Amino acid sequence: MRQKRKSRSPGTAAALEQEYRSQFPLASRMANCVKTELLSLVEHNKIPLAVPMEHRVKEWQSITDKLDRINTQVDSISDLNDLIGFRLIVLFRSDIEKLDQFIQNTFSVISVENAFNRLNENQFGYQSVHYVVKLPDSWLTAPSNAGLGHLKAEIQVRTISQHTWAAASHKLQYKQENAVPPDLRRSINRLSALLETVDLELERIVEQKQQYNATHSANPSISGQLNSDIVQLILDQNFPESHLDFDENYADLIYDILALGIKNTETFERIIKKHKAAALIADRRRVKDIKSGIEEGFDSDRIDRGVFYTHVGLARVCLSKEYGDERLMEIHYSKRENRDEDSS
Repeated sequence: MRQKRKSRSPGTAAALEQEYRSQFPLASRMANCVKTELLSLVEHNKIPLAVPMEHRVKEWQSITDKLDRINTQVDSISDLNDLIGFRLIVLFRSDIEKLDQFIQNTFSVISVENAFNRLNENQFGYQSVHYVVKLPDSWLTAPSNAGLGHLKAEIQVRTISQHTWAAASHKLQYKQENAVPPDLRRSINRLSALLETVDLELERIVEQKQQYNATHSANPSISGQLNSDIVQLILDQNFPESHLDFDENYADLIYDILALGIKNTETFERIIKKHKAAALIADRRRVKDIKSGIEEGFDSDRIDRGVFYTHVGLARVCLSKEYGDERLMEIHYSKRENRDEDSS
């Protein structure tokens, strides 16, 4: 028998919509507050996102559609857990665990649900961690957060593989196993297992990378052969942490190093040590020129901290000191030409 839909009287619906319109500015303000904090957590803890963070304040039509779809009603807009929503898509499973700790320690967490826990070992399905949070009481004393204590936000955290499944299953309308035609279930189960294997293998690579770096951290030159991890270790040991960027492009630097004919770690490390003092002097000069207005258009946050070059940038200054600006520019133009050919 079909379940009778709960109806909302026109007066109740109108009152709820009026409350939504009045609360929308507050919800937008809370969304900006949570967004700023989440981005700060991600950057400060060096958690790479697979795609930029998504966030929104739910539109009124979306609210009414959902309430009709799930056959329920709410007495107040503040009863909605997902009026304000965020989605963080990370590359690695271990980053979900890191974010869990940071979210739990930062916000006032009302509830946590891990969709994976609903599945049996032989089931496939939607996987994501959902947090319903409020702003901590200590934040509400700030004028910019006044009046936000009653609002809740939902934060979803998942890996890129889990997001691939969520997006595909939404498009295919296969969110639940009983929604899949029997003839397709074997293929769907195989796809789900492959995506989970991707997550596990990526995590294994992360662990192997950490073990490799730990082995070579005391003396990177013992590896002999240059690679991105060894280059990073050498730069981290020779340049101040204050210059380190969140997303250094070591792979691009490797191209320059090999193009210059540098074949081993000993040679590269010798060049860095030989010119690092000059590179840091050049860095301070660039900061001074920018602050005095001679140069414009650079990252003001880094300049305020008194740094200009990243670790990769400082390394290129060292290479330029050793081989000359003209040689570095030749490599730069050659690299750009190769990219243009690949894209044509």
